[in-house]
Amino acid sequence: MRITPMTAEIGADITDVQLALLGDAGVLELKHALAHHGVLHIRDQILTPEQHIAFAKAWGEIDVNPFFPSNTL
Repeated sequence: MRITPMTAEIGADITDVQLALLGDAGVLELKHALAHHGVLHIRDQILTPEQHIAFAKAWGEIDVNPFFPSNTL
């Protein structure tokens, strides 16, 4: 994973990572990057709905919008 600051003040571009394959250590690295840079830009990801949900759950509880029913959570 490569973390490149976008400006001196805020933001980082994250490359050389596949979120679908990211383990606990990778999620922790992203959390540290977010705390340091405030905004992360992660390009070119292809995630199934299940992979997207798994990645989101690594960050905390998911708030389900009641207007869009889902049976995958």
